[in-house]
Amino acid sequence: MGFNIGWIGVRSPERSDILDLLGVQDTYVHDEVNETPMSWAHLPTGWTILFFNTPDERFEQAYTALAQTSDVIACVALETTMDCHVLRACRGKALWSLLYQAEQKHLGVQVGGTPPSCFQLIQQSLGEAQAVSDANGDDVDHLFEIPLQVAEQETGYAYGRSRFDWGEPRFTELR
Repeated sequence: MGFNIGWIGVRSPERSDILDLLGVQDTYVHDEVNETPMSWAHLPTGWTILFFNTPDERFEQAYTALAQTSDVIACVALETTMDCHVLRACRGKALWSLLYQAEQKHLGVQVGGTPPSCFQLIQQSLGEAQAVSDANGDDVDHLFEIPLQVAEQETGYAYGRSRFDWGEPRFTELR
């Protein structure tokens, strides 16, 4: 069994604008392992990460609202099916998206728009790793990681990690 999560990275000069737009408040209660339904952390990379422990309707509503006013990257990772989707939008305009669905592994990562330059290198590296795993008969899905690693390159954040070159994110519960 794996995680099914969603997170939204937001570049907004005012954190209070995010709270107001979503109609939530910061409880300032530490959410060390993202167990609460919704939490956030402010990164030194300039991104605020909103973490949803279930990518449900609340996640979709938050993405829709934030994408209209801010520069956002949204990530949905469904480890139970090995599907992931990463999208970038800025002030109402969709910029790019990366979709991977394990059941359609033969299609690789489906691309919409023009992804960031790091995509090509990540895709090549993990594509090569996948070829080696497939040749060895290993049951590993490296392609699942492609959209996730692109999102990490862009924001400096990856779910499931607690330490980064810049330090540790400190998530607090939102209600």
